[in-house]
Amino acid sequence: MLKRILQDEAYNNMPFFFEYLKKNGFSRQLIHKYVLSGWLEKIAQGVYQKPGIDFSPIAVIRALQKQLGIEIYLGAATALSVQNVSFNLRTERNIEVFIPLNYRPTRWLKSIKQIRWFKASLFKTTKGLHIYNDIFISTLERAILETISLVPVNMEYEEAYHLLELLPTLRKTLLQELLQECHSVKTKRLFLYMAETIAHNWFSGLDLTTINLGHGDRQIVKNGVYNKKYKIIIPEVT
Repeated sequence: MLKRILQDEAYNNMPFFFEYLKKNGFSRQLIHKYVLSGWLEKIAQGVYQKPGIDFSPIAVIRALQKQLGIEIYLGAATALSVQNVSFNLRTERNIEVFIPLNYRPTRWLKSIKQIRWFKASLFKTTKGLHIYNDIFISTLERAILETISLVPVNMEYEEAYHLLELLPTLRKTLLQELLQECHSVKTKRLFLYMAETIAHNWFSGLDLTTINLGHGDRQIVKNGVYNKKYKIIIPEVT
């Protein structure tokens, strides 16, 4: 049984969680025996891997999804990059992972420096999530809104702007639904400002009258310029 799991291509370069192995009939004693015999290597409490395997952070997320059924997903700029929307503004970046409000990553998961954990609190809906290359991620429409929501603390304004420039074929119907279900007034205003400035064809198809943009001003950056239409303070240079 273990040999079959280890040879299954679906689990290539993944860690194995104790809960998953136990569900498949492996007792703690049997797992320990496999570790002693070299079939498995223990890398943390309740976490194992094939000996000599260097798994990627995305493989960890795939393992959490496939083995433990945790409803986490790749989002923001990571989801865009996985779906071939990226540019070389940064030479290296961490991956953005969105988790349920009641889920707490273990100490081992938090120790993986390449992963940045965010609560999935931006939307009232699960619309805009799908399976892509065997992993649960945000669609382009949801991902760009998540990206903009991270400005300016966890995402550079310029980077988010340039990513939106690379998205001329977004689906206006899904964008409309997501904007109506989005909790963040700042995100909606900044997205609409950027979208109007870039002027992709889909922007003219959005019905702004059905999108709640709140009241009062929103400051994106200090010492920026004020946009009267969207009531936001943004960087001078775009």
